[in-house]
Amino acid sequence: MKNKKAIIISCVVILVLLVGICIALLFNNKNQGSTMSIEFYDNSSMGNSWKYYIDNIDIISINSKTDYSECGDQDGCGGKIIYTIKPLKPGKVKIDFKWMSIDDKSQEDAVYELTIDNNLSISEKHSGTYFESDYYQE
Repeated sequence: MKNKKAIIISCVVILVLLVGICIALLFNNKNQGSTMSIEFYDNSSMGNSWKYYIDNIDIISINSKTDYSECGDQDGCGGKIIYTIKPLKPGKVKIDFKWMSIDDKSQEDAVYELTIDNNLSISEKHSGTYFESDYYQE
């Protein structure tokens, strides 16, 4: 009889621990959604650069890095700039990218309208002259 009680108590303890772990995972490990990458042709050696404007900075974080590995150190060769967008909270945000010449005149623009859902997943619509240019590749 003592063995049966010990087995039942052990099973109950294990069950309670498993339920506790599941609850902790549900509430403490929020789904961080996905990140989104946007790539543009970049050639800062010629004086051009991408600039961006965000209408709601509380919704996303954005980081950039350049990659000129395809052409090495050749001046004028160009490469790409990669913007990584991470959702911070649900909402809508518009990012207006501008390809600016050395005299700050806009050459191309790319507008991204992002919607971040409650799971922090990103859906997007884009528009602008960049998507009609020779630089754009789907």
